[in-house]
Amino acid sequence: MTSQDLRRLVFHPLQRDEQKGTQAHFVELDSLRGLAAMSVLLLHFLEGWLEASPPHFVRYLGYIPLLTNGSAAVVLFFVLSGFVLTLPQMASRPQSYPAYVIRRICRIYLPYLAALALAVLGCWRFHGLEKYGTQLNMPWRNPPSAHLIAEHLAFLGRYDVYAYDSPIWSLVHEMRISLIFPVLCLISLRLRAWLAFLIALTLPVLDRIIERFSGPYLGAGYPGVQSVFWSYTVGFCGIFLLGSLLARYRQPIIAWLARLSALTLSALSLVAFVFYQYASLLHIPRFLWDFTVGLGAGYFVMLALVPNGWLSRLLHLGPIRWLGSISYSLYLLHVPVLLVVSIVLYRKVPVGVMLATFLVLSLLAAAAFHRWIELPSIRLGRALAHRIQRRMEPSANEASPDAMLPT
Repeated sequence: MTSQDLRRLVFHPLQRDEQKGTQAHFVELDSLRGLAAMSVLLLHFLEGWLEASPPHFVRYLGYIPLLTNGSAAVVLFFVLSGFVLTLPQMASRPQSYPAYVIRRICRIYLPYLAALALAVLGCWRFHGLEKYGTQLNMPWRNPPSAHLIAEHLAFLGRYDVYAYDSPIWSLVHEMRISLIFPVLCLISLRLRAWLAFLIALTLPVLDRIIERFSGPYLGAGYPGVQSVFWSYTVGFCGIFLLGSLLARYRQPIIAWLARLSALTLSALSLVAFVFYQYASLLHIPRFLWDFTVGLGAGYFVMLALVPNGWLSRLLHLGPIRWLGSISYSLYLLHVPVLLVVSIVLYRKVPVGVMLATFLVLSLLAAAAFHRWIELPSIRLGRALAHRIQRRMEPSANEASPDAMLPT
């Protein structure tokens, strides 16, 4: 890598996509999200049944790299969100903030509400699962609470985010950060890369400082697990900002990766794999683990976009593309499905049969939810955003493209 390549990589100026009013869509990133959602699904099954003395093959799932690394998968989700949310702001006619917010609400929050309603209904019907082990008890241990449901709806307070549907804890951060993301986007698109990266690295440190001064919150859903959610939101902003920087510099990074020799690319991939899979084993502070995982995840996001690369070809396979299309619905629904399957089949069938049943029903439920809930929500968001954007176009036409960047 020459000094000229390095300079272009670090100081590359802001580039906008050529097509007016459009943003690039990468199928590879959908597929990555689908594989990550599947790892979260397998992790929750493994955690739920390790206490039940399952057969060895179930225990071995936890030793297969990437397969059940659900915590790293969530970091990958945040990197991908930062990446894709930046792309519209790099178009020649970026969307306005009101249009952006309404699309984000329809994309994330409306399906979340539907999934929460299903989970609360399941909790109302099956609460009090004391015989199923610690992990499976938690979401539906207590009957639904109106106060707790209101906190889930508002995303406010320090509450038991693991109740009803435990994976939605990450959506609390996703939605909060989405509302302030234009500020992060402004940092990534306006500042020098090294300065924006330094800010991204500082945010997890700020998270740690807030946690130390505010004191840990012991989540009601998982006793003994520290859960200072406002500080965590600050820390995860750094992951979003990292994804935003990758979107800004994606063209030179992808071009640089495409020119590397197979040996160099393999070495970089090994380092990124260690960052993604084994960050907790590295001799770094605990509060930097997620950021280290984000670096590894960001590398694979870029590698996935290298034209005709092995990862790109893999992610274009039909079944993986389909999995990517339903990934959000799968993430929302798999825990309620796991709980119902466990209740119905507990000690009635082998754990292997339960796993197969859980996988099939989760995929079917996600496909139905994607078709009847998620897609209509996306279309609604697009229609409302388009209407808002049209009303704002007269003032937008008088402004320069730079003036449309988030302020």
